[in-house]
Amino acid sequence: MLKTLTGVVLTLSLGLLADSHSVSAAAPPEVEALIKQLSDKDETVRLKAAKELGKLKEKAKDAIPALKVATTDSDEDVREVAKKALAAVKAATEKLEAAKVDVKLGPIMQDMRSKDIKVRLSAIAKLEELGADAKPAGAELVEFGMMSPNATVKEAANAAFEKIDPLVYKEIITVYYDKDQQTKNAAVMRLQLMGGKAKAAVPIIKAYHQLLVGKVNPSGNPVSKFKNTPGNTPGNTLEALVAIAPEDVGVQSWILALVAGPDSALPTRRLSPKGNRYLSEREGIIMLMHELKIEDKQKLASLASGLAQSAQSDMFGLGREDRALIIAELGKLRVENKEKYPALMTALSKNTTERALIIDEIAKLGGDAKAALPTLMKLKTDKEEAVRIAATAAIEAIK
Repeated sequence: MLKTLTGVVLTLSLGLLADSHSVSAAAPPEVEALIKQLSDKDETVRLKAAKELGKLKEKAKDAIPALKVATTDSDEDVREVAKKALAAVKAATEKLEAAKVDVKLGPIMQDMRSKDIKVRLSAIAKLEELGADAKPAGAELVEFGMMSPNATVKEAANAAFEKIDPLVYKEIITVYYDKDQQTKNAAVMRLQLMGGKAKAAVPIIKAYHQLLVGKVNPSGNPVSKFKNTPGNTPGNTLEALVAIAPEDVGVQSWILALVAGPDSALPTRRLSPKGNRYLSEREGIIMLMHELKIEDKQKLASLASGLAQSAQSDMFGLGREDRALIIAELGKLRVENKEKYPALMTALSKNTTERALIIDEIAKLGGDAKAALPTLMKLKTDKEEAVRIAATAAIEAIK
């Protein structure tokens, strides 16, 4: 394991991090010591420290910033262990925080959903009394309070939420009530920058997004084309929802449905720029999908369907670029070959332009793709040279 200049720089940055905001006065002594060890010059010490922090789980929550830096360590083993440790600490910490919320706010949040107005008003009063401690119940307060058709409930919820989370409240009010499209969109973007701290805004942004989209079916998935009119930016609302609540099931279903759907269902406004270029609509949606807190298994079917749905037209080359992108993404998914194989074979049967690329991915499955040999044998005589070459190579790889 070589100590490179990058490693020295990383060590220095970790050292500074350990000496400042990463090591808080409240951190247990054991955690403080391990955080400092993450900046040690010896990679074996750094590796051991990362392992130990992972074992401590929620007790090591103060080490999260240092572990994030360690995921870019010059040593590959340290990087991998740091990633696993960071994931373990984060998961345990989130679980602990969720448990605290369930105990303290759970019953009140349940009352917020009550059809009885008196029960709901009582819940709002309790949340207002808790002040900032009631932030985890913000989404319920917004959806069943501020967005309630009952004027009394709405007024009480507005007053309560303004005291509980004034920063988020200001932006929510703008999105909900302001009549100027650009002002609304600017508020959505500010909420997006807040990330998870703006989870209370999710119900409002969802409602705004659906207005931009048009009709929705009972499951909440978009079924019509996005409105192609000035000021309508459903791409922005999707970006905001993913940034704020990547674990939200409703948000996940929207994104997966768009990945799986036809080009006509995608946002008409291209999503955020990547480097010096703007993403195509489908590439932007796929990038958002990767930001969701879901397993690769959930992405597989959506990508395979998206490949079949992607328009075969090659205007400006975007069609071919998007299909090539989807094929590459299918290949990257960490799922078992037995699950990936049928998706690739389905794509091969429906695609007419990128078959060579699909065959290359099938070849990577090796012996697990033996059932594809009869199909590949036929493709050895295909009219397209690229397909013939790919099929021949795939047969050898599989055998």
